[in-house]
Order: sequence, then C-alpha cells, then structure tokens
Amino acid sequence: MVTSRQKSRLITGLVVLFGLATAYCFLAALDVLVSLKYETDGPNECISTITGHDLCLRLTIYKVAAPVCLFLALALAVAKDALLGKAEK
Repeated sequence: MVTSRQKSRLITGLVVLFGLATAYCFLAALDVLVSLKYETDGPNECISTITGHDLCLRLTIYKVAAPVCLFLALALAVAKDALLGKAEK
C-alpha cells in the first residue's frame, strides 16, 4: 500500500526532476546555438561539419522540451495537495 508520505515524496521528486530537466534543456539549447555558430559553413546551414548532425532539429527539440518540463514541474508543484487528496482548511 502506498502511503500519503510516499506519494508526497514521489511528487516532490518529480518536481525536482522536471526542474533539472528544464535547466538541462536550456543549457543544451545554448550549446546547440554555439555549435550552430562555429560548426556550420554559413548562417543558413543546419548540418554540423564536425559531427554531421542536424543542429536545427536538436535546437527545436530543446526549445520545445524546456517549456514542457517547466510546465510539468509547476503543474505538479501547484496541484500537489489536490493529487494527495488533502482537504482545504
């Protein structure tokens, strides 16, 4: 049986995990921007001359993932009491 305390710890852990994922995606997007500047042949190029990866695709993924993780972290933090079934005082 899962207790209320275990649920609370799980939700808190998920909030922290999504917060860290937000920071990671933000920093990864900055890394891709640096790669776009120094690893491509021109301003309109997306393929890295060093690794051959599509940097524009990676940037798009990180630009979408960062706000999604932030939203999930905030939503879990705000709805924690409702998810645990605590009655308002």
